[in-house]
Amino acid sequence: MQSERTQDVYEYWNSLRQGASAPLRSDFDPSVLRRRLPDLFMLELSGPDLIFRLAGTRICELYRRELRHHRFLSLWQGADQDKALEAALAALRTEEAVVINLSMRHGLGDTPCEMLLMPIRSSGKLADRLLGCLLPLAPVSLGKVFSPGCMQARYWLPATDGFDPDATPTVGEARPDIRPLLQRLVDAARMTRRR
Repeated sequence: MQSERTQDVYEYWNSLRQGASAPLRSDFDPSVLRRRLPDLFMLELSGPDLIFRLAGTRICELYRRELRHHRFLSLWQGADQDKALEAALAALRTEEAVVINLSMRHGLGDTPCEMLLMPIRSSGKLADRLLGCLLPLAPVSLGKVFSPGCMQARYWLPATDGFDPDATPTVGEARPDIRPLLQRLVDAARMTRRR
């Protein structure tokens, strides 16, 4: 992780885990992350899609719109939707956080950003939601408005891996045992989008 703010959120999420399980949503105390709340969002798996349950004010200000009930993949360029979905599904399946290195395209250029996706459980044994954190890594001028479809994923990796900007990252390598499941879910999402 490149941002100290992202690291703060990850450390709190990690402190709530019991063993290797994703924490329960009810375990979260928003007051602990009070300063980070504007950068946070919550996604819910709805069929083969991910929907925003809520989005912090700073994230909504980037798009000049409320993102609640919008599709997560609608923020990504077409070619990068599968990468974003693969990263999110890997987080849910493995119950491990992932970091996506991305850029948000604008008419005046690109803004580098970092997104952290952390699986959580609303109840029961399986992770069914993602707590996310989106942080620009460069200043964003007040006049910039980003449109849906502006995000480009460079790569994603487990949050536990160290970031080496000089290394050549592998784009979205998931653990070998979950690749067939991820591919089926990605294929299902593609078919849904074509309808």
